[in-house]
Amino acid sequence: MLKKKLINKIAIIISWPREIDMYSKFLDLGDNPTFEFIVNDIKSSEKGRNQSNKLIEDLLIAKKIKFKLFSEVYQKLLYEKVISTGETCAEYKNLYSVIKHIYAVTIGFVLEFSKISKILTKFFGKPFTANGLKSKIGIDWYPEKKIGKISIKFPDGADVKLKNYPYTAYEDIFDVFLCYNDLEISLIQKKFKKTVCKKIEYFKLSELKEENKKKIDLIKEFQLDPKKPTIIWMPTHMLHTTEEDMNIFDWCEEISFLNKFYNFIIRPHPKTLFRNNSVLENLKKYEFKIDTNHNRSIKDMILSADLIFADYGGIIFDSIYLHKKVVLLDMFDGSEFVKDLKDSNSLDIKVRQNLLCMKIGMTKNQILSNIKSALSDKYQQTINENKSIYFGKDKGLNFNQLISFLKNL
Repeated sequence: MLKKKLINKIAIIISWPREIDMYSKFLDLGDNPTFEFIVNDIKSSEKGRNQSNKLIEDLLIAKKIKFKLFSEVYQKLLYEKVISTGETCAEYKNLYSVIKHIYAVTIGFVLEFSKISKILTKFFGKPFTANGLKSKIGIDWYPEKKIGKISIKFPDGADVKLKNYPYTAYEDIFDVFLCYNDLEISLIQKKFKKTVCKKIEYFKLSELKEENKKKIDLIKEFQLDPKKPTIIWMPTHMLHTTEEDMNIFDWCEEISFLNKFYNFIIRPHPKTLFRNNSVLENLKKYEFKIDTNHNRSIKDMILSADLIFADYGGIIFDSIYLHKKVVLLDMFDGSEFVKDLKDSNSLDIKVRQNLLCMKIGMTKNQILSNIKSALSDKYQQTINENKSIYFGKDKGLNFNQLISFLKNL
């Protein structure tokens, strides 16, 4: 095997278009001798992933940001350090993954359906179902150690799943974890005794400049009424076999009447747009104003709203971090997606104890009443208190401090 060329730089792997927003502070440095950007072009069996990879290239070219492709680097170059969210390839097929999937949907399903898995868990600590019908044909694959001598995990959101985070595979993949909150650090240090953790500022949400200008620009772009409050609906992507995008389909008719009372914009998750064209067609039927600009920052969208509609995932905590009022739209009773979140003790379930939530089937008056409460000063106090709960008072390393830390690793 040929020896890899050693590069004395920090490689940053960009795995999804939304990570351009996450790494915006690094990208703002332009052609910097310390960093090199690696764009994911791994061929994947995951629906929508290959189109997503191409969009990353297009967006960076438009920004005139230099980059290398993963295929140009893998097995050829070795960087001193590599930064990654750990999401380079969610589904990578090989013989082992195919055999495991067949086992899961046959023997694993029988063990799960017959409840034998519960007995096995009691005696052996494992259900031996290989995730049953929820199994994916591909396996998780982490190439970070093949690219960098020191591997650094960059946080992809604050919606931590308390029961199983950090994932066991991470122990051998990442040497350093960067985190947004103290809770995440405590979970990692409890599970991985020798791992280095550093709390950092939420860079993509920092530097709140030109807030009013961004809002004015949005009002002009979408031809909104400047006298009306603006609600922006930012649903998460639900990667679930039987319930994918139901968080949008189940709610769009229920809240479409709000177009009459408020400026109302929906920003579907980028993964949703890549995987399911019918989402856009369905939203257009209800005359929603739809934001499909992948180049627009999450921060700008949140700050331009008077109220955020969310459901699950990181947007809840992004909104709280920016002191923005957020109302949560719940899934239907019996949702498997929600059951999985509860089973993993996810923070986006726990946060519902303190925030306003709406259930499918509410009357128009009930929905309007909830929005009125959400726009109040009292609810703003609740949001502020939740920021302290989930992010703490210590912001962590600022960007310059992080750069210094990375260089001295």
